[in-house]
Amino acid sequence: PSLVAPRLAAALGAFNAGRAVGFANRFAARAEFSPYDGRPQGRYRAIGRRAIASVVRKRHRAGDGWTAYQLIAPVALFRGKGIFGLFLRVRVDGAAFEQGSKVVISCSTGKFLVWGGPAWKPPTPPAEPLALD
Repeated sequence: PSLVAPRLAAALGAFNAGRAVGFANRFAARAEFSPYDGRPQGRYRAIGRRAIASVVRKRHRAGDGWTAYQLIAPVALFRGKGIFGLFLRVRVDGAAFEQGSKVVISCSTGKFLVWGGPAWKPPTPPAEPLALD
């Protein structure tokens, strides 16, 4: 995690600043980026740096922001790849929530191969108070 944390922090900084190409260049050429699964307007699924940069531009214009608060190291490596858990505080479409992501990273290049999440998690409305008679 000590080698991966700065890479992820730099990627999140690029995402939040709208540096779409800078964010996308941290991915392998044919990587996949799939945030917001379950979003009512539809999730994004971008394959390749150009498509990833396009998603980042759209979401930056919409005012999205992600802040990492926990990184979970892989228990084992699989075919030269580490699967990391990344927990984020997310601001999107006027909502704020905490949600996890999975980031698959190449051990040989340090590039992101797959970034899945964060899944869409709309805030739950407050419960109606019970009427006690």
